[in-house]
Amino acid sequence: MRVRGLSMSSAFGDETKLSLGRQSNSKTLASLSLISAFCSIGVGLLVLFGWSRDVEILKRLSSDFVAMNPATAICCTLGGLGIVFNRFHRTVFATTMGALVALIALAKLAGLIFVELPVDQVLFADRLYSATDSQPNRMAPNTAFALFLLGASLILAASRRRRDQIISQIFSAAVMLISIFAIVGYTFDIDRLHSVGAFIPMALHTALTLLIMALGTLAARPHSGVMPILRDDGPAGSMARIVLPLAILIPVAVGAMRLWGQQAGFYGTEEGVALQVVSNVAVTSALLIWSIRLLYRSDNARKQREQALRESERFNRIINEASPDCVSLLDSSGNVLFANDAAVQAYGLRSAEELVGRPWGHRLGGSAVVPTTGALREARNGRVGRVTNRLGTPGHDQRWFESLVSKVAGEDQPYRFIVMSRDITQQRRVEEQVRWAATHDSLTQLPNRRLFQTQLYYL
Repeated sequence: MRVRGLSMSSAFGDETKLSLGRQSNSKTLASLSLISAFCSIGVGLLVLFGWSRDVEILKRLSSDFVAMNPATAICCTLGGLGIVFNRFHRTVFATTMGALVALIALAKLAGLIFVELPVDQVLFADRLYSATDSQPNRMAPNTAFALFLLGASLILAASRRRRDQIISQIFSAAVMLISIFAIVGYTFDIDRLHSVGAFIPMALHTALTLLIMALGTLAARPHSGVMPILRDDGPAGSMARIVLPLAILIPVAVGAMRLWGQQAGFYGTEEGVALQVVSNVAVTSALLIWSIRLLYRSDNARKQREQALRESERFNRIINEASPDCVSLLDSSGNVLFANDAAVQAYGLRSAEELVGRPWGHRLGGSAVVPTTGALREARNGRVGRVTNRLGTPGHDQRWFESLVSKVAGEDQPYRFIVMSRDITQQRRVEEQVRWAATHDSLTQLPNRRLFQTQLYYL
C-alpha cells in the first residue's frame, strides 16, 4: 500500500506549485469577469447617453456603421450586472438580470415571428428614424438571438448543478460564435455574416460587447464545467490559454491581410487564396509543434515524478520494515490504513490485514478507548497526542508502548494521522523496581518504615 504523506518533499512541492498556479489563474479569470462586466455596463450606458444627447459617435462608432439599439444597450447593462452578481455568487440578482435580458430578447424574436412587439422602440422612439440609415433602427434578429442565449447562460450559470453550468458555457460559446461571425463580416465586408436577410444588421460595437459578455460569463464561474482546464497550471491549461485565442485570431488576421493585399493589387484572387492556405498551414504546424513539445516535456516531468515517488516509497518501506518502532497510518476517522511489521508483531498477528480497516487500539480492550480517543482529539486540533497503552493480559507477559499521534495534512485528500509507538517495557520495569526498592527492605523483602508511614498518612 502506498503511504501518501510520507513520500519525499519534492512531491509536496510540485503539488503546492500546481495549487498556487491554479489559485493565481482563478484570480486572473475572476478579474477578467469583472473587467468584462464593467466594459459591458460602460458600453450600454454610453450608448444610452448617446441616444439621449443625440451623440452619433456613441451610438454607432462611425457614420459607416449601424447604431446600437437602445434596447440592446439596456441588455448590455443588465448583462454586465448579471456577470458581477454571478462573480460574487449573488444567485437571485444574477438570475433576475439574466431573466430580464432573455425576456427582452424573446419579445423581439416573438415579434419577428408572430405579432410585432415594439420592445426595441420604447426608448427614444422619435430618434430611431435617421436620414443616414436606410431603415429605422431596430434590434437585429441575430442580436436578439444572441442576447436570449446570453440571458439563459446567466441564469444557468447561477445554478449549483454541474449540468446547468455546462449548458451555460455552451450557450456562452454560441454567443461568442455569433459575435465573431459579425466581427469577421465587418472585417471582410461580408454582409451575410453580420445581418439576416433584409433586416437591419448587428452593430459592430454590439458584436464586440456580446463577445466581451460571453467571455465574462465564462470567467465568472472558473470552478465549473470546462473552465478548470483553462485555469489549470499544467500543460492542458497552458495549451488551452494560448492555442484557443490564437486559433481564433490568426485565421482572421491572415484573411484580413489577404484581402488587403488583393485590394492593394499585389496579387489576384487565386494567389491570395494560395497565400492564405500556406499561411494557415504554417501557423497551424507551428502551434501543433509547440503543443507536442509542451506535452513531451510534461510527459518527461511526469515520468520523473513517478520514478521519484517509487524510489521514495521503496525507501519508506525499507525504513518502516527495519524500524523497531511501530508505525501506523490512520484515516480521519481513526481507522488503520497501514501498519508496519513491528506493529503487526507487537500485537502478535500474522499480517497487517488483521489491523487495516479497524479502529486504532481496538485490540487493547475497552479501557484503551478513552485515552486513544483523547490522543486523536489532540492531534486533530493540531497538537501531538500522547498515550501509553499496555499489551497483554494480567498474569502473562505484558508490554508497554508509548504512542505519539500527529496529524498529516494532504493537498488533495483528507487529513490523516500517523502513529509512532515505542516499546517502553524495560523503562517501566526499571521505574517499578526503583519504586519498590524505595518502599521495601532489600534483605527481607518486607515493606519498610517509609511505606508504613505513607500508608499511615493516608489512613
